[in-house]
Amino acid sequence: MTMVNHYNKTNEDREIYCCLRNKVVKADADHLAQYCNGCKMFSAVHPDGGVECVWEDIRTDRSRVVVADPYSEWMENQRRDVTPGLSAELSGPDAALAG
Repeated sequence: MTMVNHYNKTNEDREIYCCLRNKVVKADADHLAQYCNGCKMFSAVHPDGGVECVWEDIRTDRSRVVVADPYSEWMENQRRDVTPGLSAELSGPDAALAG
């Protein structure tokens, strides 16, 4: 997988997509203090209020992407690609949850 620098711009409601929490959040001081500052993916805060985060992203081979719509980014990150022919042995009561 490729390490990708995601520049998450804020939308008109000052929201960004947060990969750590896998949700759209307010890009405010509370979020920065409580989540960004301790996150290994966090890279930088921009003067416009956006943030940069670096994480492995199988969706692209580019080294940097600009995320202007946090809701579209959230939706795109909910997609799970399944490789045909890839199987795993499942056993036990939680086997159906393991995939």
